[in-house]
This record gives sequence, structure tokens and C-alpha cells, in this order.
Amino acid sequence: MSFQENVVSKDGSQFMSNNPSLNAKQVRKILIAIGYRHERTKGSHEIYSKQGCKLKITVPFHGSQDLKKGTLKSIIDSTGLSKDEFFSHLD
Repeated sequence: MSFQENVVSKDGSQFMSNNPSLNAKQVRKILIAIGYRHERTKGSHEIYSKQGCKLKITVPFHGSQDLKKGTLKSIIDSTGLSKDEFFSHLD
């Protein structure tokens, strides 16, 4: 098992063991659905913000590659949603 397949969450459980991998376009779609807006782009990274939230979320866009599991976990944690709530916005 590689490091990326074995990302462990704060409660000690494996994070992505049974959840789909997402690419940046899918994450963008979810962020917009939950109220984030595209603020700016710097290189191959898009920065999203939400009114009333000081934290900005950066999404790396590298073609159609899936995001690394740790990067996806960080994005989900930054939204304040559980992983199930986050993935529920996926079409």
C-alpha cells in the first residue's frame, strides 16, 4: 500500500479507502455548489473564497489528473464539511 492510499484522518480512520478520486474540475464544481467563488488564478492553481469565511481554498489544476488524496483531504477539511457531505455534491 502506497503512502497516498494510506492517508489517515484525525480520528485514526483511513480517509479515502472507499471514496472516489476527484480531479480538479470535479472539485471546482463542488466548491461552487457549496457557495465558493473563483477569486483568482495563479499559475496552474485556482483560489476560491466564500463570503464570511477567511480561509481560501487553493485547487491545483494539472490536466485531468486526479488530485492526490492528501490534497483532496485538505480541501475537504478546509470547507468544514464531512467527507460524506462533500461527496454528496458530486453529480
